[in-house]
Amino acid sequence: MKFSVQIGLIFGVLALYTCEPKQASKNKLTPQQAFLKKANLPESDSLLQHHLDSLGIDAWQVCQHCQNETNNLRKIRLISAVCQKADNHIHSLDTSYWGGILYRMEPFVEVVTRLKESSHRSFIDVGSGNGEKLYAALCLGFTKSEGLEYDTTLVNISQQFWQPMIQREKIHVKLGNALTIAPEYYHSFDFIYLYSPIKDHNQMASLFYTLMQQLKEGGVLLEVRMVYTQALRKISGYNIPEMMGTFALKKQQGKLYYVQYNETRKDWTLLEKF
Repeated sequence: MKFSVQIGLIFGVLALYTCEPKQASKNKLTPQQAFLKKANLPESDSLLQHHLDSLGIDAWQVCQHCQNETNNLRKIRLISAVCQKADNHIHSLDTSYWGGILYRMEPFVEVVTRLKESSHRSFIDVGSGNGEKLYAALCLGFTKSEGLEYDTTLVNISQQFWQPMIQREKIHVKLGNALTIAPEYYHSFDFIYLYSPIKDHNQMASLFYTLMQQLKEGGVLLEVRMVYTQALRKISGYNIPEMMGTFALKKQQGKLYYVQYNETRKDWTLLEKF
């Protein structure tokens, strides 16, 4: 009896030692995870992309990591490294539109992070160019991104480069004209983003007013190049504040509010009509 108890204790101790390495291996980071979480990132985007490629880290893995990354600078670097390989056709087919002009990634991440709410799932970039902001939006926590682009070359570039994300049904790129597409198309999105894709201020104001009218309850409309304030006032009848640069609206209980924010606060003020 005593002997059997001793044997039982020995097997119990062995079982504990056998389990310990398995538990440790579960907690051990893979080389890919260790790089994304802890490695000192090289300053060059192309060199960083080379490191990602050499470790077999694809755009989807970077996206999943960025969704949980709390360091914005690290997040921006990783997103930029993935996007820097995407081609960009800068010559517009129609001279009334800007070509593939890209808003810098750092301010994009900062302002979208500041304005995105937990209920926001769908994102649209009106004039999406090569699609890099569609990918960045996914990295910031949106579940689906859509791009509306009139330039067939840019649509083809987006669809080819972001094919892995398209196959996952995370990104969709639509060929269409922002001015002539059915207005109700915009109503299905939680977050509407644009970087003033049209040169003519009256046309741009007309588009923005359409977006204001179609903005869904709880949705946010963000223009990062508001240079057509006067034209928008005339077309909309709203007392649009003078905000050169970023201008964002939110719809709450059927009313529109514009945002004023800094690092510590974010205030939504009712947008009044004249």
